[in-house]
Amino acid sequence: MNALCRSTDARPGERVACCLDARKGEVYGAIFERGGDVDRELVPPCVMPPADFAQLAAAHAPLVWAGDGAPRFPEHFASLTSSGRIAWPAAPPAMSALAALARPRLPAGDDLVTLEPLYVRRTAAQLRLGGV
Repeated sequence: MNALCRSTDARPGERVACCLDARKGEVYGAIFERGGDVDRELVPPCVMPPADFAQLAAAHAPLVWAGDGAPRFPEHFASLTSSGRIAWPAAPPAMSALAALARPRLPAGDDLVTLEPLYVRRTAAQLRLGGV
């Protein structure tokens, strides 16, 4: 999500709502405050119904919007996107933003072998079996 935030033209100090259509009537979302080199995470990556993310986002408005989630659910986000701007409507982040975030981590020992995905939604099997 941070790479999606970094794909926008938001300036330091501006807040960016990253919102992707997660299917199943939900959105993946996160909200950041852009910094110079490091962005501050205001709402960590999460998955929830669009109405719930819109309510979270309203507490941080005005916002720069990134991702396809807000345009996909205009009934929930119209008032928020009209007071902000949609700066990056494409779902995937710019690869240059991803590379810029990865670059400082390489000297610290991060590499493709040590990276782990962040899953914010439980799998269908976990939901069916009641697992965590």
